[in-house]
Amino acid sequence: MKQRMPMPCLRKREPTGKQQEKMKRKLTILKITVLMFVLTNGLCNIAGAIEISEERSMGMTFLSSYSYPSPWALTEVQDAINLGLVPATIQQRYTRAATRSDFCALAASLYEAVTGITITARSAFIDTNDVNAEKMAAIGVVNGTSPGVFDPGGTITREQAAVMISRLAAALNVPLPVQEPPFSDNGDISAWAFESVGNVRAAGIMSGVGESTFSPQGPYTREQSIVSIKRLFDTVKRYIESKNFRSNGAGYAVDLPPDMKADMSKSPLFTAAQRPGAKIVISRERAQGSDVTAYVEHYFHRFILNEVFRRSNGIELIKNEKAGSIQTITLKLNDYAADYDMYTYLTVLTGSEVFYRVMIKFDSSKEENFQLEQMVKESFCYFKPEGVSRYDLDYHPVIPEGWSSETRGVYDDIASAEELKWGVTTGWTTAGDPALTAKSIEKKLDYKFDVMLYYVHMNHKFPAELMSYCHSEGRLVELTYQMTSSYNMNLFSGSLSLDLYRRSGARYEACVESIREFARSAKEFGHPFLFRLNNEMNSDWTSYSGVVNLLDPDIYIDNWRLVYRIFQEEGVNNAIWIFNPNDKNFPPNNWNNSLAYYPGNGYVHMLGITGYNTGSYYNSVTGEKWSSFKEIYDNIQRNMGEVFSNFPWIITEFASSSVGGDKAKWITEMFDRISEYPNIKIAVWYNSADYDPGDPDVVSRPYWIDETPETLSAFKRGLHYEQHERQVYTTAHVNVIIVPGKLPS
Repeated sequence: MKQRMPMPCLRKREPTGKQQEKMKRKLTILKITVLMFVLTNGLCNIAGAIEISEERSMGMTFLSSYSYPSPWALTEVQDAINLGLVPATIQQRYTRAATRSDFCALAASLYEAVTGITITARSAFIDTNDVNAEKMAAIGVVNGTSPGVFDPGGTITREQAAVMISRLAAALNVPLPVQEPPFSDNGDISAWAFESVGNVRAAGIMSGVGESTFSPQGPYTREQSIVSIKRLFDTVKRYIESKNFRSNGAGYAVDLPPDMKADMSKSPLFTAAQRPGAKIVISRERAQGSDVTAYVEHYFHRFILNEVFRRSNGIELIKNEKAGSIQTITLKLNDYAADYDMYTYLTVLTGSEVFYRVMIKFDSSKEENFQLEQMVKESFCYFKPEGVSRYDLDYHPVIPEGWSSETRGVYDDIASAEELKWGVTTGWTTAGDPALTAKSIEKKLDYKFDVMLYYVHMNHKFPAELMSYCHSEGRLVELTYQMTSSYNMNLFSGSLSLDLYRRSGARYEACVESIREFARSAKEFGHPFLFRLNNEMNSDWTSYSGVVNLLDPDIYIDNWRLVYRIFQEEGVNNAIWIFNPNDKNFPPNNWNNSLAYYPGNGYVHMLGITGYNTGSYYNSVTGEKWSSFKEIYDNIQRNMGEVFSNFPWIITEFASSSVGGDKAKWITEMFDRISEYPNIKIAVWYNSADYDPGDPDVVSRPYWIDETPETLSAFKRGLHYEQHERQVYTTAHVNVIIVPGKLPS
């Protein structure tokens, strides 16, 4: 039997003197590095307590790849962490190759930190539900490795990193300097990455490997990725700070020509810049819903992109294109004699429900104006809003010197009144008794209304019979005049507002003559009346709204002022002008806010407010819901109270539907609450109904006072209780005056 040989004894070999010295030097460097990291980061950022000793020094090399970055990257990595650019999951193993998922996490953090926007857009993949990958794919920073496949664990190369960084800069609308790569291995750079490599190197975001090579197919580590993201962050900040026009509250910056004068008076809504023949308006907006493109197309562009509308209104579509995140539409308003015949609209998408809108309107006869679009596109960038924007407005009525004494007396009585006046609609017909509808409800209520609401449209004659009849009965008429040729039904037909805005041509002349004839009849009537011109302009259901008319509230303002001047020229001294937006801006966007339509202090004498409880009939379609009187009018007070505090207010029309709640209870609360809004001097109930456009025989919103015995009783009780309270107050007040020193019993 063969004897087995014994195993040799394994002895622990002691290191030589040179080896020990080398180990000590390495340990010293390691200790210094850790000390630097501790001093910079604090102990709390070190994963676990670390003991370093000579006995354990051989096992400490894991620290360089797990707990902290390499010395060259240490400061920038820590800065990036402090700025919130590095997700916690990536704050370790810094020298390992970065994965596609790692880079998307860093890119998403940078984008959201810079813009203050949470990306809601998504592009799905079949092999991952990584939300950061879906976000970055949605805004064009990354693609899949094949259709529908992302490969989240795949590592990125240096040239791939360069491309993704370039795309991320582009998504932020920050251009990088254009330069060819200067590396000796340029020939190894893929054609699709060549430009990006040169650009990120020129921007100082990425550099080479060694003295002259880029190593395009080499791995890109986590710490390199973090450093690149931090450098891109610095590049973006410098770019933003270099712009000459900036709105901190709205979070955008742009370069504009130095001869354009900025208007920040409505900066909580939008900012503007203007020079003779050119104006730019910029606003930060928010879509209602996740599909921003569909929202903008419907609520902003459905008229200007409609061929029938353009043909009916002499509008030429010059451009409709999308490049990257910016959609551009350019129109020409033909046969226009004034300053702005060209309109360009830019929609800047951000990957979320937030977007930016830029309107550029200009005189096409001035060549320099055509440069504005490109200038804005190339320089516009957005960032996280900072601070609070504030209005710089001083809205107050300017009383016309030419008013008749009777008109001035009526206005002063309204403005100083402590008792609320009530009004109601008259009905839509002038046949027979023009106040027949109102008289019918008055009989049921045993109450005489002070104010009658009546509508006329452009090209209708002044309702002299109605006006005289109401005056003979001691009633004031709220006369609503609307620029519509279709009862606001066919909004895609010719716009009278655009006809008037053109300031020349046969259609313009016809509009002006119609207004003059109306004004002459108003003067002939001779007695005071409330004149409500083009109400609810901040909507999308009126022919004269901003949405219909080139998305430009200035058109409304210019036309209002023209009508006002015509009235003055015709000697009308008995009209009290009411500016009356809807209580809700629709669409609910900043450029369409009611303040954008205010004609100016010299053109308005009262603020009209309109707030309906529309009920819930269309809840499944529009989301409308039942709203209490307090909810509606508290909101109006918040939005209008400070800016329009100097005006007397009139609820020009309001009512409650019965669909979705207790209408009688709503009416009772209304009477209980309305005195809480002291600026309201007159309230006019819209005693009619809305009908379903899909089925005109179906009432969608019944507003009638006498819809039910309960609603009639609630309204009657409210009117008479208020009347009784006024009488009690008057009696008590008279007693105090007649018998000084004695209190009324």
